[in-house]
Amino acid sequence: MSCNTGVIRVQVSSVGQAQRAPVHLLPCEIEHDGPAQVSQYLTATTKDCKQEKRVSFRGRGLKGQELSCPQGYTGLVLKEINKPGSDQEDRTVRLSSVFDKLTYWNLETPPTSDDTVVMAMDWPELADADRDVRLSKSMSYALRHGANQMGLDMGTDGFLFVEELLAHPQFHSYSLEDVKRVVATNDKQRFKLCTHLEDGRLQIRASQGHSVQVTDLGLKPVLSGSPDCPAEAIHGSYLRNWSSIQQQGLNRMKRTHIHLAPGLLGEDGVISGMRKDCDLAVYIDVPKALADGIEFFWSENGVLLTAGNAEGKLLPKYFSRALRLRPTRSILPLQ
Repeated sequence: MSCNTGVIRVQVSSVGQAQRAPVHLLPCEIEHDGPAQVSQYLTATTKDCKQEKRVSFRGRGLKGQELSCPQGYTGLVLKEINKPGSDQEDRTVRLSSVFDKLTYWNLETPPTSDDTVVMAMDWPELADADRDVRLSKSMSYALRHGANQMGLDMGTDGFLFVEELLAHPQFHSYSLEDVKRVVATNDKQRFKLCTHLEDGRLQIRASQGHSVQVTDLGLKPVLSGSPDCPAEAIHGSYLRNWSSIQQQGLNRMKRTHIHLAPGLLGEDGVISGMRKDCDLAVYIDVPKALADGIEFFWSENGVLLTAGNAEGKLLPKYFSRALRLRPTRSILPLQ
């Protein structure tokens, strides 16, 4: 095995000596310098029927979940024999123990399905889903940004014939059924499939998010005072950008529009308009911006779009509030 430029060698003689033993994976915040004395510290109790385990370990409350190795696989616990000075140096490890199950502990909250360790245990089942994610991302790039560079003939309305997309080398391993499945199951409804009116060929386009000029995305203008005009809309971003946003406003950058959601993800059927991992929500006073001549449009998948002012910005004067979303929700000062 290799790690960066170094080589990891497994001590072969340790393979036959490894014993099966209970394995507990502790959060990195828990520091210890020797055996964890599982029998003394980790006598777990099961809460109800949720397979959630709770323990107190050296004064810290932990919540855990028992994870099984993928079918047909065995887990290995490796112990370093020599400690190199850097990642570039070779190292040797021995097999300490083997396991079919481990208990994965977390601070305060039990592990979730989005946790990397949980996902690693589920990777065979996730392989097909991961393939769909790769197809979705590749289609997003082609349909939003890269069609011309890829030699694909995209119409001014943003549509591209599916057969031409699948003929491209980047998509040669995918089928029409793959495309249809990704379009149907995409949680943000990023794509639209329809047949060409003249020849009946199947075509596809991205619902929004283009950096290339598209003349007709089927956008519905928002009128002040109309039933579909929201009092507020949310732009999802990241706390690391808040200082810049606070001073300069929101910028559509290279895209055609700034994306806004009618609410936080999961609220009142909101499925799109912001990324799931956003930790900052900036609320926009839509009627105030409309009164100043800023145009807004609804996309077919429920995202509120605006090109901003002449410079492609939504200025801070249109911010009604801002929220830190994680780790706990709190109001941020606008000034």
